Amino acid sequence: MRAHGRVGQAHLHFIKSSARPPLWVVGGCASPKAMHKSKVSVGIFLKIGSDFVQERQGKFMLNIAFGQSKYYVDNLSENVKRGLSQKVRRGEYPGVAPTGYLNNKLTKKMVPDPERFHLVKKLFELYATGKYSIKEVRKIITEAGLRSRNGKILSNSNIQAILKNPFYYGAFKFNGELYQGNHEPMITKKLFDKCQQIMADRSRPKKRGE
Repeated sequence: MRAHGRVGQAHLHFIKSSARPPLWVVGGCASPKAMHKSKVSVGIFLKIGSDFVQERQGKFMLNIAFGQSKYYVDNLSENVKRGLSQKVRRGEYPGVAPTGYLNNKLTKKMVPDPERFHLVKKLFELYATGKYSIKEVRKIITEAGLRSRNGKILSNSNIQAILKNPFYYGAFKFNGELYQGNHEPMITKKLFDKCQQIMADRSRPKKRGE
């Protein structure tokens, strides 16, 4: 950190403990004197005595400060993960509602989108007949008025992603695991499985003579 009495480049660290308010340690200053009053981009001022960054004690204190910062960030990350795990166990999907549903900000639940719910359901029903390809059902459902929330026409990959999403029969995936959702299912598991089977059959390479 120090060479010939000058401070080299440092990084911005956020330090927090229950015993004191949050602390920002700011680097990148030309000298200890310049660090005496450094303005952070968020508008917080931090006063650091010049002895803080000099000699062995200063280095030791900086190491402690940076260690505290990492400990806080690690704890924050664990708390976020724990909160998400509790949320999915309650059946709450942690993300933006898929096409056909909306995020209800009051109840924190996914609710049917009155404009798209029936159209997405129709998409499953059409594909489950086995009479249409992804491209064909996309054309039919686009002409019926299905669009994204941004008003864009759905692509073939968008349609395929919808047909593969377990959310529509009442479940959802999070970190590779399947959870039961607390939202209203759009279709039955039987209809969903039928669509998966059709897609799997059509994706298999055909043998000669078939």
